[in-house]
Amino acid sequence: MSYSAGVYISPTKPRTRAFTNRFINIALNHSVSHTPQKKDELFRAVEEGELDRVQELVRHVGPSVTRGRKEYTLLHVAAENNRPHVTLFLLQLISPNVLVGHLFEAVLNEDVGRVRSLLRVGADADQHAVRDATGWLARELQITSVRHLARVLHHDSILRVFDAVRRTRNFKSEPCTATHHSIDFPSPPHKKIQPSPVEVSGPDVYRMDSAPRGYVCLLSYGSFQDRPDLHLEGSQTDAHHLASVFSRMGYSGHAHFSLTADQTRHQLAKVRDMEVLARAGCAVYVISSHGEPRRHFLTSDMHTLDVQWVMDFFKDSQCPHLRNKPKLFIWDLCRGHQEGESGRGKTSGQLCGRVDEPLRDVVCLDSSSGGFTWHAFSEEGTPFIGALCTTLARHSPTKELAELYREFLKEYATAAPDAVPQLTNYGLNKRFYF
Repeated sequence: MSYSAGVYISPTKPRTRAFTNRFINIALNHSVSHTPQKKDELFRAVEEGELDRVQELVRHVGPSVTRGRKEYTLLHVAAENNRPHVTLFLLQLISPNVLVGHLFEAVLNEDVGRVRSLLRVGADADQHAVRDATGWLARELQITSVRHLARVLHHDSILRVFDAVRRTRNFKSEPCTATHHSIDFPSPPHKKIQPSPVEVSGPDVYRMDSAPRGYVCLLSYGSFQDRPDLHLEGSQTDAHHLASVFSRMGYSGHAHFSLTADQTRHQLAKVRDMEVLARAGCAVYVISSHGEPRRHFLTSDMHTLDVQWVMDFFKDSQCPHLRNKPKLFIWDLCRGHQEGESGRGKTSGQLCGRVDEPLRDVVCLDSSSGGFTWHAFSEEGTPFIGALCTTLARHSPTKELAELYREFLKEYATAAPDAVPQLTNYGLNKRFYF
């Protein structure tokens, strides 16, 4: 039996919510109650490099707060604004003992959101309780870990979070062998997305009265050879969502998962020569992987291919089937892997067109306009693809591409307020309706 601050504590007696409330009142709390008021001020201090102010505010807020739907951390902001002194200070705070101390407080307050944030920056629910980090919790209650504390307090919602994170970390620690596979788009469902009843036509409009209306090639790279840490959770979910929406719109296509660099080259060459492109009104290419916007992307065997090389593959001289037809490239690239040099996708004999041949009738949609891309990958997929699918389902029958893009920006801003996508036109000189 133990006593602390006048409160009797029994190691065996079941804990109630009233007990938890008393528990919180007598425990140190330097973050939760002040976070709403101090967080914005702390982020501004980090952006401006005011180290003294950061040191003062972080005592109230803690080092693991995040901002925006993309959940940027203080370290992200310090690094992006080139604040080395602030970065070094924050790195000293993000240690296992400090993190576990913040995690104890979040569990005491049953703050599931903060628990998730701390786990994302490396906190370990099973780390042995350290006296300097947890104080009287470890001394008086004989709590051995944060998970133990959650069990004692019957915080089932937090225990479920801990269990989910444990399963994810165990999965990522296993050896990874990237396996590729492909799927055809589903047959057109009964509930189709019907085109506009008034067919828009004219010399300034791309013809889209074909069957199929267009062809879609999805290249999704979600697993990488011997690099489980680069696994992109939800990448297959994104691909299935896109396949479903485009199928309802009257498009045909294929989705390919975790191809190697050579398999990617072979598949693109195969797609380029497919007869269906001669019948289709347009072509859509969706590439999802790690990479850098408008530069390169990563294949499952840890090689890189150039973005420009992929687009060159479908220039008029290389793909006559798509001459004078709109070609849309959608790049959903997460900059989670950095290569010193991008690998060239071209191999001898594959491309024989003029190097200076311009792109025509091409539009590129990038999930980011450059810089650091922080995706919220989850089982539900990325906000970029989610917003795109929603926009196409709601507005593709009636809105031209420029109007459709504005609707997409509204949808994407709701899902990811800090994201800045980019639409680039390479000679698309007519109006385009999906």
